[in-house]
Order: sequence, then C-alpha cells, then structure tokens
Amino acid sequence: MSSKKRGHNEGTIFEEAPGKWVASITAGYVFKNGKRVRVRKKFSASTRRDVAEKLNKALREHQTGMNIAPSSTTVGAFLDHWLKNVVGANAAAKPKTVEFYSYIV
Repeated sequence: MSSKKRGHNEGTIFEEAPGKWVASITAGYVFKNGKRVRVRKKFSASTRRDVAEKLNKALREHQTGMNIAPSSTTVGAFLDHWLKNVVGANAAAKPKTVEFYSYIV
C-alpha cells in the first residue's frame, strides 16, 4: 500500500484552478528582520505531469547544491556556502581537494 503524500523536502503539487497545476518546493531559508523565513520556488503548468517533471528537475538540482531560487546573493556568499555545505559535506572529497578549493575561493 503506497501513500500519495510526499515527505519532507519533496515539494507539493496541487491544482490551483482548472487546467493550472502548481508545484512548490522549499529552496532554503533566509533571515529577515531577525526572523527565519522560508524561501519557496513555485512552478506552474497546464498538466500535473508537466509540473511534476519541473518539480523533480528542481529537486535534483537542489540536491546537487544548485541554487534553485536565485536571489541577490553575492558570489562570495555563494562560494562560502558551496565550500561548507556541498564540498565540505561530501564524504568523497579528499582533504587536499577541499584545501585546494578553499585556496581558489
């Protein structure tokens, strides 16, 4: 027996109006006025299948460390995030590789 409910960080799909399907994913969090605010990325299409494909593509990109909801992030802030959360979190990355990437950044 399978459930149709999606788990955490898997996004959501719903029909907003007849013939307009919407998918939404949490792309991360930012701090505004001292409060943590969720950043969402939305996709829309005329069929559920099309919006599900867009959502799955965004999920794959998000899992590989791509920024799916671009904002006014500086290059320096993005590279710091990339070093810490993508390269640093990769168990396959050798210490020399991490050191070299840090040097380049």
